[in-house]
Amino acid sequence: LNVQGYQQTTDYTCGPAAVMNLLHYYHRLSDQEMNAATEMKIAQEMGTTKTLGTSEKQIASWLNKHGFQ
Repeated sequence: LNVQGYQQTTDYTCGPAAVMNLLHYYHRLSDQEMNAATEMKIAQEMGTTKTLGTSEKQIASWLNKHGFQ
């Protein structure tokens, strides 16, 4: 796959960073949106925490709310 990778900026935001890569692949995020501000916005919306990170359920719920099945 021709996927442009995005490297997470913290040790607890791997879930949001992975979702950003998915969104970028499906043209739901532009190159300019692949940045730390977007990462932290998605992390906040998902309920990501410094101690627990992001659960699979949080990721799936966020994706469902944004039109992914």
